Amino acid sequence: MGSLSGANNLVAALAVAREPDVALQVFDEMPAHGLVPDAWTFSTLIVCHCSKNSLDDATRILDFMVENELCPSVATFTTLVNSFCRKGEMQKAFAFQSPSFQQHM
Repeated sequence: MGSLSGANNLVAALAVAREPDVALQVFDEMPAHGLVPDAWTFSTLIVCHCSKNSLDDATRILDFMVENELCPSVATFTTLVNSFCRKGEMQKAFAFQSPSFQQHM
């Protein structure tokens, strides 16, 4: 897992394979290899969880990302909002537009 880009590529490949649990294992091992996950790493994990309809996990990752002052991309938000809408959870989708959420961005 020599570099951050290599680890991110591995996480992305696992996301495409819809393997969020394995992707999280890679993520958890990154610090042991001296790698600090970046916004791209977190966004990829969020998309991976959304593809498996694990929206609670995706939201927890987003919260962690925001708490650690990493800025999610517009694509990450779009993926989350679309996933909540497909699941029929409109209130959760609209929560991303709330001023209280956006003040943390």
